Parts: sequence; structure tokens; C-alpha cells
Amino acid sequence: MNGTEKPVWRNGRKVGSVRQFDNRLLQFLLRAHRPEVYGDKKQSTLPPLSFDLAQRLASSAPRLEAHRAERAAWEAAERRAEEAKKPGQEKQPRRERKNANG
Repeated sequence: MNGTEKPVWRNGRKVGSVRQFDNRLLQFLLRAHRPEVYGDKKQSTLPPLSFDLAQRLASSAPRLEAHRAERAAWEAAERRAEEAKKPGQEKQPRRERKNANG
């Protein structure tokens, strides 16, 4: 309870000491003498959920698919709008480069 004296060394010489306490011992003593405060806590019993999570997830699948389809349609419309903004910049076929050798 009073700790243990540990020597402090510097440059090969003892210059003092420090008292090192054992925290684990203190925990056991507190648990033994004040169990209502420091004893094992009981597992909290949470009330059950008011809904079935698996059922809610299953019912959300159609909404998720509808959202994905709507987003894909929106992205396609955005791409078409971007392509329509640049009428002179359609992709043209690449010209053959002439090599210095041929």
C-alpha cells in the first residue's frame, strides 16, 4: 500500500529514489472494501428494439434500387448535356502520323 522505493541512477551514480505504487493492488483493495462503488458493474439490460431491423433493411431494398436508377438517369442526362455544349469538339478520327523514316 505504501509503494516500493526504486533507485534513480544518473551517470552510474545513485542520485535518489522514487516511490512506485501498485495501482492494481489499489484496485483490488477498493473493490474489496467498497464493492457498491468499485465492484463489478452489472450488464445493462437495454430494452429490445421497437422494430425488426432485418425487416426494415429488406423493405428499403426497392427504394435503394429506385434511387440508383434515378441517379444513373440523371448522370446520363448530365453527360448528354455536357456533350451538347461542345458541338465543334466531337471526337474526330486520329490522323496517321508520318514517321521521319517513312
